[in-house]
Amino acid sequence: MDGQPVTASGNLDWVPGPSPVPWFALEIAVAAAVVTLGLLRRGNFVLAMAVTTIVAADIVHSVLIAFSRADGRLSGFFFGNTVETVVWVLGLIAAVLLVRRSVVGLYLAATAGFVIAMIGGFGDVGVLYRSSAPIAGPIGLARTLTATTIGIGFGLLGAAAASRQQRWRERREMLPAGPSMAG
Repeated sequence: MDGQPVTASGNLDWVPGPSPVPWFALEIAVAAAVVTLGLLRRGNFVLAMAVTTIVAADIVHSVLIAFSRADGRLSGFFFGNTVETVVWVLGLIAAVLLVRRSVVGLYLAATAGFVIAMIGGFGDVGVLYRSSAPIAGPIGLARTLTATTIGIGFGLLGAAAASRQQRWRERREMLPAGPSMAG
């Protein structure tokens, strides 16, 4: 300090991270629940809640990361989440369209969910198996937000695919039977 050499001493202890297996299981369970509940009669409402939840989870996660920076300002939040901000808005629009039973809302929700899962979920997947993370809050919260984001994102994508398949089957069943080939 002040041009003088400084000597520091201490210990650097390595703390192994947890197994990511339970978090991967949570991701799979959440994705399966979103797909299954999305196929129910009131599936659009469930999917609207799912896309709203993934947007909220990703916003909270991004705010906690921004607060972990040394200056603690949110300017990094806005500049670091330009793409995600657009996707958050599209996700909320998708929720409104889903409540109105719009097919466009389903595909918009699937797209928003997938993008959020890729950027906000897989972008931070290391938190699931590391012992620390740059987040202003408990590490368990970061792991839960990351796993939930990935699970809901892939669940929305799967729900859109399953819903399309279900609609295709229903339309096929409504077609009149063709001429019989029996002689």
